[in-house]
Amino acid sequence: DGTRAANVGHLTPQYPVTLGDRTALLDDLTGGGFTVLTDGAAPLNALDFAERDFLIGIGAAIVPLYADGASVGGYLDVPGGYLTHLREHGHVAAIVRPDFYLFGTATDGAGLKELVGQLRDQLQRPAATDRVPVPEPLTAVADQ
Repeated sequence: DGTRAANVGHLTPQYPVTLGDRTALLDDLTGGGFTVLTDGAAPLNALDFAERDFLIGIGAAIVPLYADGASVGGYLDVPGGYLTHLREHGHVAAIVRPDFYLFGTATDGAGLKELVGQLRDQLQRPAATDRVPVPEPLTAVADQ
C-alpha cells in the first residue's frame, strides 16, 4: 500500500554470529553488500530461481539464522540478537543494504518474495533505449 514499515530506512544493529568455528560480526563473515537475513531456511523456499539468481548477481549474502545450539551447520545467532529482533517484530526475513540501513522486512515467505522484487525494481538500470540522449557540445559559430 506504499506505507513504510517500521524501522525501514533505519540503521540496523550489528550482532555477532557463528559460522563454522568462527564468531564475528555478521559483515565480517559475509564481506558486506546486501544481506538477506532469515529465521531459518524456510522463508527462502518462496524464492524462485530468477529471484535467487538476482540476489547472487548483486552479491547478496543469504544468511539463514538459527538459534544458538542448533545443529544445522549454518549461521548461529550466538546472543540471540538478530533472531530476537526479527521475532519481536513478527518478521521472518529482512534485507539489509550495504550501508547497514534496513531495506525492508517480511512476515512470511511471500513477503520476502515481494521484497526481493522491490529491490530488483529499485536497482534495475534503465535499458539503453530508455536513456535520455546526451546533447552534442555546443560550438560557437565564427563571426563572419
